[in-house]
Amino acid sequence: TVTIACDGTIGLTATIAYDTVLDASGHSVTLSGRGQWRVFYVATNKSLTLINLTVADGVAESGAGVFIDGGRLNATNCIFSGNHRFQ
Repeated sequence: TVTIACDGTIGLTATIAYDTVLDASGHSVTLSGRGQWRVFYVATNKSLTLINLTVADGVAESGAGVFIDGGRLNATNCIFSGNHRFQ
């Protein structure tokens, strides 16, 4: 479990593909693909739990914000914004 204890935008430099929990309760946090790549990839038999986060600006052929490839996504109080397909 990763507890995020700050406010702001975290610009990712690569897709996150781990079995994990990200919790930003009490904060305003955006995880951004920076218009360059997918934000999350959830592989077979993996689980991603997002709590109180915005997932934004992911870009991919499919699943720009979150691509679920046989795994499981649990999202509580989350916003998905500005994620889109390659042009």
